[in-house]
Amino acid sequence: DYDEASLKQLKFIKTCRALDFSLAEIKFFNEMKTQQSQHCEVDSMLAKHLVSVEEKIAELTEIKHFLQSLITEDDHQAADCKAMAQLKAY
Repeated sequence: DYDEASLKQLKFIKTCRALDFSLAEIKFFNEMKTQQSQHCEVDSMLAKHLVSVEEKIAELTEIKHFLQSLITEDDHQAADCKAMAQLKAY
């Protein structure tokens, strides 16, 4: 059983992890909850994290397009498999 404060803390950590923040970043954010005078540093960290997320999205979009280009919907022989030919090329 957890008290209300512990549940709020766990929810805060879970939310930060869902946003892909590291444990060190979460620890820092937790400390900043009581030191609001340094909120600009948090804003800066969030901006950097956003750039990182945007880069990951771009990478995943490239992977998606590559995988979509490999998928062949029609019947074909193993020797004609475009997907395996491309994967072997890497």
